Amino acid sequence: MLIEPHSDDGIISAGGFMQKYRNHYEYHFVLIAASDIPLHHNLKMTRKERLDEYESYMNFFNGHWYHGTDKDTELPLDMDSQLDLYPRRHLVRLVETAIEEIKPDIILFAGPSFHHDHTAVYESVIAATRPTARFCPLEMYILENPTYVHATNPMTQFHPDTYVILTREQIEAKLECFRSCFPSQIRCEKKKLSLQRRYKKLGTLSRDGSKMRICRGFSDLLEKNISEARMIVTIHQPEHMPWSGYFHKMAQADLYVLLDNVQFKTNNWQNRNRIIDRQGNVQWLTVPVRHTGHMQTTIRHIEINNQTDWRRTYWGRIKDSYCRHPYFKRYSEQLQEILNRNHIWLYEINRDLIDFFRAELSVSTRLVWASDLPVSGKGTELLLSIIKAAGGTTYLSGPDGANYMDLGRFKEESVQVVFHEFTPPVYKGMNGFIPAASTLDLLMNFGEKTAERIGIKPANQPV
Repeated sequence: MLIEPHSDDGIISAGGFMQKYRNHYEYHFVLIAASDIPLHHNLKMTRKERLDEYESYMNFFNGHWYHGTDKDTELPLDMDSQLDLYPRRHLVRLVETAIEEIKPDIILFAGPSFHHDHTAVYESVIAATRPTARFCPLEMYILENPTYVHATNPMTQFHPDTYVILTREQIEAKLECFRSCFPSQIRCEKKKLSLQRRYKKLGTLSRDGSKMRICRGFSDLLEKNISEARMIVTIHQPEHMPWSGYFHKMAQADLYVLLDNVQFKTNNWQNRNRIIDRQGNVQWLTVPVRHTGHMQTTIRHIEINNQTDWRRTYWGRIKDSYCRHPYFKRYSEQLQEILNRNHIWLYEINRDLIDFFRAELSVSTRLVWASDLPVSGKGTELLLSIIKAAGGTTYLSGPDGANYMDLGRFKEESVQVVFHEFTPPVYKGMNGFIPAASTLDLLMNFGEKTAERIGIKPANQPV
């Protein structure tokens, strides 16, 4: 669901996103305001002309145009550039009604800026999706608009944390939609400035580098060969207390998909891992699981057996093994807090521990669950389905992937395959050394220097 203050806001802010995912989602468009307006590069534009342009834009994406449910909720309002004068509670109700009617999984909407219409719509969407609302979407994304480069007020600064990498074809489709559906926004020849050049120019206007990463990144990609832009996806089961290679591989990717929709394996790494005790021997950290029918159960639906007092044994082994280590006090409180969360499902505690290690190793790669993606198939077909659903162009495989993947299918689907290369660190810890032990052993010995030991470089600013 795209909620737009004005008819041309969405194509500028989210046209590439919509082109990229048009085969995965059904789009619903909510236009808040449209009026007769004067244009600085044209004499005048009527409300009907604006609505005609909007309809062609909506049809470009095969979308559905929401007009309201009755006269009291009819949209768009004839109040372009006057939404600050419209009663805010009425505007919130209009947005609420649209959300309740459509029940979207995702909402895209403009953030606040110096334009009071944008701020009014932004605040109304936030109010309409408050925790006590009748319906709340699964995800909400605030969109960046090029106008934000002019916003110097701290209240309107935009600090994005989600990035969408686009191919040349997706950007060209966005530009084609802009040119064909919004001719009113094309400047006269004397002042004509293509959208690519506008983005390049915008990339030079920011005085605050953190505020304009998307525009600057967009400019950099255009300066290079944008066809080289790629999104690296890697896929792996959510392991328990993973070894160092798990996070090294994660750090090499743009997106890490936690493969929770495949069968759970007994006596594997999904519910246990190894640490080193004071005598230099292996100690297993194991989360017991309910065994009834688990041979046919996916990882997502494996339940922890909380009828046993496993947490005391689990923590006791960690404490006995590492209480004399230099970084035990630093991490013990966080680890105990995670263990005491009373998880019901195995995937929950695995994800919390993975996030703990990611934070300590400064790995900023985005994580998603495979079960949250529209995917199907088995083996190679499942991998390709995940990569395509995630928008990936490159698959980072484990070193043994060639033994079970159909590489020909990846070539057919234009997905590049890269194999992970990793040399595990060999070190002398206080308890000795065992190859491929849990990353916990490294943390207890080396603390903040663990990432360097593994070979994880500091994360760069994303583009």
